[in-house]
Amino acid sequence: MNGTGIVTTQASAGAWMWAGAVAAGLALLGVAVATYGDVPIAIMPSFIPTSSVAAIIVDGLVGYLLIVHFFIFRQPAIGFAASAYGLQACSALVWLMSFPGAFTSDALVGFSSQAAMWIAVFTYIGFPALILAAVLVHWLRGERLIPRDYIPFAVLVCFCAPFIVVAVANWFAVRHLELLPALIRHGDYAALATSPLGAVLWGINVVALIAVTRPGNVFFLWLGVSVFAEFIGMSLWLSAAARHTFEWYAGQAAHLVSAVILLAALQWEVHQLYPLLARANEALYRASVEDGLTGVYNRSYFNNQLPAELARARRQRQPVSLVMIDIDHFKRLNDRYGHPFGDRCLVEVAKRLREQIHRPGDFTARYGGEEFAMVLVGASAKGVRDIAELTRRKIEILRIMPPANQSEMVALTVSMGVATLEADDAADAAGLLAAADGALYGAKAMGRNRVCVAERPAAELIPAVTQNAEVVALGDGGRDAVGNAGADREDR
Repeated sequence: MNGTGIVTTQASAGAWMWAGAVAAGLALLGVAVATYGDVPIAIMPSFIPTSSVAAIIVDGLVGYLLIVHFFIFRQPAIGFAASAYGLQACSALVWLMSFPGAFTSDALVGFSSQAAMWIAVFTYIGFPALILAAVLVHWLRGERLIPRDYIPFAVLVCFCAPFIVVAVANWFAVRHLELLPALIRHGDYAALATSPLGAVLWGINVVALIAVTRPGNVFFLWLGVSVFAEFIGMSLWLSAAARHTFEWYAGQAAHLVSAVILLAALQWEVHQLYPLLARANEALYRASVEDGLTGVYNRSYFNNQLPAELARARRQRQPVSLVMIDIDHFKRLNDRYGHPFGDRCLVEVAKRLREQIHRPGDFTARYGGEEFAMVLVGASAKGVRDIAELTRRKIEILRIMPPANQSEMVALTVSMGVATLEADDAADAAGLLAAADGALYGAKAMGRNRVCVAERPAAELIPAVTQNAEVVALGDGGRDAVGNAGADREDR
């Protein structure tokens, strides 16, 4: 399901298969019921109240979910469909109010049998008419959305329209029944099926059923199955010769099945959103913390995570080390071979740095430009120094082919500054960073392509970074040297 909602999400082959299977099952049940439709069944006084309450709840839930989708995705087709199921819920409420014993011993609203039939007819015409309106507006507007400023008003209209339609239909059926032709003649309920009005009911429902399956997306596919169930229920109700027959009861139940089908489909589609939302959130988070070129973490992640790792390491009484890495003469390489070559160098260096990340809490980040940072938790100062030296040697043997000259292989070197904060040290992330940065300056000052380790605790080096702090250098075959941590770095 994409970001514009279920109306624009094309149905998969699996969805078509399931929808077809459900529709085939409904058709078989309809044929079976029609075969024994005139079989009388004992009168069940609780059937109408129970089925009406269930229809109010299920149709109301479907209408509510569609209103929510409409509010979020702003697709007018969903709004019309919401009104259609709202109309069904309101009609079921009227039926419940007109049934004796549902609320009081007498009916809350007194309807004659003729008026009740006409209210049902209005419902069976109004529902497919709203479905046709949903399909039509989808064809006319395509994927164009309703402007956000108009959405509150549109939602209000979709919510209020069913109540208004049902109220007007009830008023007309009760107050002006004499203007309407009789639908029940001498107790025969089947006369409607052969009347012109019956042809209208058949026609508008068939047209709605055909039209709703045309768009081919997830929403209209399952809406079509729901309309098909409603069509079967309307057909059974229309052809029932009398009340309390198998056909009549089945027609009433089919209406509930229609709403349940779409409710289940909507719930399934909402359920499908959860893994998509989780993946989208994960992708968004990774995009916010990862460097787009090298795939390692970015400066923002480093700034947030280093203090967190320091706090966790202190609680667990573990040392934390920071290795600052700078590619030597990177600007010169960039200027000579071009930015694509420079990007390739950054990617290859980041790959070698990632190979050293093994423990929970360890991470590598691109600190800026050609500079990287590597945080190692739990390793001793000597172990971190050995890891840094091993990484430097792996990068030193790298050979990268420039795109403009495939016969030339360019070597890379890096300078590294290492600082370790023991569990008892009082320095914070800024102190650790200052110590490692000072050691990196020392490595640059002594000729590059080497590892320099801050000799004193990071807490003591905070003011000493600009005051010629001592560092111990490794490199050039393992020779130790003492340099000036305050020297300037080239290419930074």
